[in-house]
Amino acid sequence: PLWKVHTDPTVPGLTAPAPDWFPSASDNNRSMAYNPITNHLLITDNANNTIHIVDADTGTTLGTLDNSILTGGVLPVASVVVDANGVIYAAPYNANPFKVYRWENEWSTPTVAFSETLSYYGGRAMAITGTGKNTRLYVSASGTTGRFFILATQDGYGFSIEAWVSGGE
Repeated sequence: PLWKVHTDPTVPGLTAPAPDWFPSASDNNRSMAYNPITNHLLITDNANNTIHIVDADTGTTLGTLDNSILTGGVLPVASVVVDANGVIYAAPYNANPFKVYRWENEWSTPTVAFSETLSYYGGRAMAITGTGKNTRLYVSASGTTGRFFILATQDGYGFSIEAWVSGGE
């Protein structure tokens, strides 16, 4: 369980200190997703512009996703989600352009699934439903009215804005 990454030595069952990339006094690790295919946690790391792969049973850091094309953003990897088939999506917190990256699995090279200049910053949080052609990404956007947008795909690879949604905060 993730509690093994905890930095408090008084916690019963603690087996090791937290890894260097998971400091207790930082907010660089803002998003985490579970990969049901591999039983791994994917944890964003804005200080190192990457996403760490962690064994969900032991808390052991196993490596990182390929970050070779990740660029820009106020927070380079602000959010990460995984679908039921293990396909991974991540986004920076950015507007110009806002991008969503896609990995077929934890060992693949990422591709750009969406890229567009937005009027609002997007990506601080993201949620997912569906798989393949039925995938929908729900992406937070900055603004004064609790705004988010929905990204949809026709082929499971490239996405476009399906709708903007506004509501209360």
